[in-house]
Amino acid sequence: MKGRHKAHTGHYYAVHLRPNNYTIRDCDHHDIDIRNLSTSSSIDYQQDLLKVVSLSNQNQYKRNRKETGISKPTILSGLVSDLMVPVPRCFPLDLMHLIFINLGELLIPLWQGTLKCDVTDSVLSWDWATLTRDAWQAHGKVVTDATPFFPSSFHRPPRNPAEKISSGYKATEYFHYLFGLGPGHFRAILPSRYWKHFCKLVCGVQILVQRRITGSQL
Repeated sequence: MKGRHKAHTGHYYAVHLRPNNYTIRDCDHHDIDIRNLSTSSSIDYQQDLLKVVSLSNQNQYKRNRKETGISKPTILSGLVSDLMVPVPRCFPLDLMHLIFINLGELLIPLWQGTLKCDVTDSVLSWDWATLTRDAWQAHGKVVTDATPFFPSSFHRPPRNPAEKISSGYKATEYFHYLFGLGPGHFRAILPSRYWKHFCKLVCGVQILVQRRITGSQL
């Protein structure tokens, strides 16, 4: 999927909707319909990969890398093609990094009002930033108090986020913290409309981690 970046920055984001008054070259494409995403077959991938690896100069490489989204062959391309599910179909969704850790490192700073923002924004207007000071400390204790009620099969229960979230908080901790305890623990902290949206996110994540997903759930 095509990305977009802010002016004078090199970091691309998977932004579905085109921002207002946005004229960044090669990024000002129309809104992306997430209900009708294009898919890449193994044949398409191999053709795109050939475009990237067969180029003779750096400018052509950069152009085709941007066009295809491929920078180099994957290590799995070295396996015997007849004995594997072909690339890119062999790649599952990276739930650990994409959802558990990345969302945790986005949501908590948002709710604490510590997420870095542009000078055109004001943290003072963030009515969702309610996880602060005494509320943050009390919330951390409530999370810790839930530890004795975790079965051993759940692996590592989440540690006190007020004390440990910046000290190597693990993906499994984020998962149990946000998507297990979260709907109950954040209900008393977040404004109602944000809490309801968070619960929708939790529902979607819980569907993604199931062994089987029904068509109606999708």
